[in-house]
Amino acid sequence: ERLWDANKKKSDRKTLFQRLNYHNVFTSQLAALRAMPAGGVRLAYATSGRPTAAIIADDKAIVDTKLYQIICAGMDEAHYLMAIINSAVLEDAVEPFRPTGRFGKGGARDLHKHLWKLPIPRYDPSNAAHAALSELGESASRSAAERALSLVAGSGVAKTRRELREWQRANAVCAAIEGAAGGLVGVGV
Repeated sequence: ERLWDANKKKSDRKTLFQRLNYHNVFTSQLAALRAMPAGGVRLAYATSGRPTAAIIADDKAIVDTKLYQIICAGMDEAHYLMAIINSAVLEDAVEPFRPTGRFGKGGARDLHKHLWKLPIPRYDPSNAAHAALSELGESASRSAAERALSLVAGSGVAKTRRELREWQRANAVCAAIEGAAGGLVGVGV
């Protein structure tokens, strides 16, 4: 706090915590964590760029401002949504809703505003298609984690992401996810 006070702009009257908690980014997350049901799990997804989601394993982790999170009832629902969000089917389906970037470049912006405009069915554990997609998502998640660990040692983040996308396109489980996600969201592959 002393360092903050000594180095902040004279016009800035905020304390360090007030600055870090800008727009209540911390307090709202902490409230959501306290309200999370027993067995609940969080799923983070990107604000922009390619649709990318990951399960947050640490129940004390704070989500960055470039990510959004959704609280799922459990791991099955989280794997189901993660499979859908990480699919190429979803990326293609959300593209028409997204604005064009600067200089007419692709619409990689504002994913968080448009993702839920798609007809993604709410997870129903008694629905065989939902349960199967959840199992596929869990399998793909384990395989992707193993693949990522094998890449990280000699690769940067961008290269690891690129190689994971290539792996995803060639992986049989991911191909099954594409078909299942397309059937649920109503979009063909």
